[in-house]
Amino acid sequence: MYNTEIIMLTFIALSRLILCCYAEEQHVYPRILDERSTSGNLVLKLTEKITLNLERSTVLADNLLFVTTSKDLHEVETIDTSHIQQTIFHDTHYQSSVSVRRRDDTVEVEGIINDNLRIRPLPQGERSTDGQMLHAIFEVPTTKENFTEARQDILHLGMSNGDDISGYREDLSSPQARASGVDKFPVELHIISDKEHQRSY
Repeated sequence: MYNTEIIMLTFIALSRLILCCYAEEQHVYPRILDERSTSGNLVLKLTEKITLNLERSTVLADNLLFVTTSKDLHEVETIDTSHIQQTIFHDTHYQSSVSVRRRDDTVEVEGIINDNLRIRPLPQGERSTDGQMLHAIFEVPTTKENFTEARQDILHLGMSNGDDISGYREDLSSPQARASGVDKFPVELHIISDKEHQRSY
C-alpha cells in the first residue's frame, strides 16, 4: 500500500512538472476590428475569447534624455519619443499594455495581455491567407509577492540598525492621500549595467 501511494504521488508530481514545462503556445493572427482615428483608440481581436479595447498610452515625456557613461565615454543624447508613443496602447479591463505596429497591411503586436498572458510576433511563421503575421500567446508564471513580509523585513532591518523608524512605521500602516492638481513631475531612472550583464546582449 505504501509503495502504491509513493508511485501515485511521484506520477502526479511528474505529470504536473511536464505540463508546466511544456505548456503550449497558442498561435493567432491578430486583427484590428475598429480604429477610431480621432482618438487613436483600437479594437484588437486576438482570439474568439480575447478582444482588447485599446487606448493610446502616454507614458514617456516628449523628449527623453539618455545618458551613457562608461570608463572611457560620457554621451548625452536627446531622444524624441513621439514615434514610440504612437505604438503603445493599454486596455483597462484586461490591464493590457501592448505595442501595436502596422506595416503595409499587417499588424504586429507585442506585450502584456493580462497578468499571466503575453503575446509576441513570429515573423518567420506562416502567414494567413490575407497576409497577416502569425503571433504566439503564451503563459508566464504569476508572481505572488508578499509585500506584507517585505514591509516587516524593512522594519526589522531598521530596528536592528538602531534607526528611529517610528514615523516610517506610521507611514506604512496608514494610507496617504495623493497630491491633487499635480499634472507633471520629472522622473529620473538610472540603470547600471556592468560588463557581466552586457555579455548577454
